[in-house]
Amino acid sequence: FLEKDELLKAAQHCYRTTEIFRTLNEPKEEATSWLRMGAILNGLQQWKAAEHAFRESARIESALGNFSNAARSWANIAQTLALTDNLIESEPWLRKSIEAFQTAGEDADASSAMGNLAEVLRVQPHRLDEARQIAEESLKIQRKLDPNAVHIWKIYSVLAEISESQQDFTTGT
Repeated sequence: FLEKDELLKAAQHCYRTTEIFRTLNEPKEEATSWLRMGAILNGLQQWKAAEHAFRESARIESALGNFSNAARSWANIAQTLALTDNLIESEPWLRKSIEAFQTAGEDADASSAMGNLAEVLRVQPHRLDEARQIAEESLKIQRKLDPNAVHIWKIYSVLAEISESQQDFTTGT
């Protein structure tokens, strides 16, 4: 992990790079730069600025018709919102990214976003069944892709948390 000073320097460099790509009319590179900047700003816990950077990346990628790349930005918007406890607001971004990843045949990314969606839904007691269904679908995809991937253990953990929540919900504890 980078230290805060290094992250600040990286953010400044990324901002300058983004401006250069905009001036040169290189939208693909500009979008990538916005995406990197969002990740750096998340590392600095500058949530609003990170969300703005991810939105800019998504806007440009969508305009270029690069929907799987836009989906990465949408998933990052959702993650940023979740980090700030805006779980309800993150749901539509996750669903949008899942749809785009599935359309593009990006199964690993779709599975990851589905796992994140299951996490968002699991904290809502009335949506535990939906959370379980989505987590199980994510697990099914991961088993086909790579049963030894780290992501699969995250899904198992989410399923265990859902199961515990369902027990608590039904027993009233």
